Amino acid sequence: MQAEYGWLTENEYRLYRYAVARLAAFDNVWWDLGNEINEVRDPAWGETMGAFVRAQDPYDRLLSAHGHAEFPYARSPWADFVISQHYGKLDELYWWAQRFHEVAKPFVNEEYGYEGEADRPGHGLNVDWLRRSHWTLAMAGGYGTYGDHSGGVAWFYMGEPGNGKAPAQLKHLRTFFEALPFQELEPKQQLVLRGYCLAKPGAVYVIYLPEGGATDVNLQGLPPGTLQVTWFDPRTGATVDGGKLETRGRRKVGPAPSEGDVVAVLRR
Repeated sequence: MQAEYGWLTENEYRLYRYAVARLAAFDNVWWDLGNEINEVRDPAWGETMGAFVRAQDPYDRLLSAHGHAEFPYARSPWADFVISQHYGKLDELYWWAQRFHEVAKPFVNEEYGYEGEADRPGHGLNVDWLRRSHWTLAMAGGYGTYGDHSGGVAWFYMGEPGNGKAPAQLKHLRTFFEALPFQELEPKQQLVLRGYCLAKPGAVYVIYLPEGGATDVNLQGLPPGTLQVTWFDPRTGATVDGGKLETRGRRKVGPAPSEGDVVAVLRR
């Protein structure tokens, strides 16, 4: 785009002005200044063009700029949400999202790795890596977007479903969190010995164990009573009663009733 139009030239402004005029009236539109924008433009350009697009849009659609492993616009008034492309192991995905936790905007990892067959972080994640990555982002209070690249075909560009296995499993993540006050839960990693924790302390605890097994949860300071434990299988959506846990001190949760990644929900 730089070679075609030049930075902040009238031709470049015309391109963005036309896009807004042509598409803004559609209610399913949100604006992205450009994918991997930090590879072709600097932050000063983003601030200028972001403000320009915001001023052009009479419908005030959501606006951001997809960066590759960078997002310098977290506190820019024109940027409605944080969006980045970041690959990595689960802890890397989690703590990258947590970098923006104090910013009062949604966080989206738009490209943590499309679905494929590889048993490693990066593009082409197999279904187990992809599911665990998506759940880890949710446990950080963020959102991941899914892309199907199964069989080496870029189905996500084609406007039709592919052959990926992950969508049938990721639908359980949505169902799971829609049944909870997700907007009231806060990442509380300090409360668990291992795994990831979202909590509304005293009321709801969600503990995701990517490798299954057991963990300790700190319930120090809660009024006397019990929490009901329910185990949730992120592959099938099935639940298993885990009994009750007394609300005193540090308590053991688990072991999980099945192998692989699993979720424990503790509720009053």
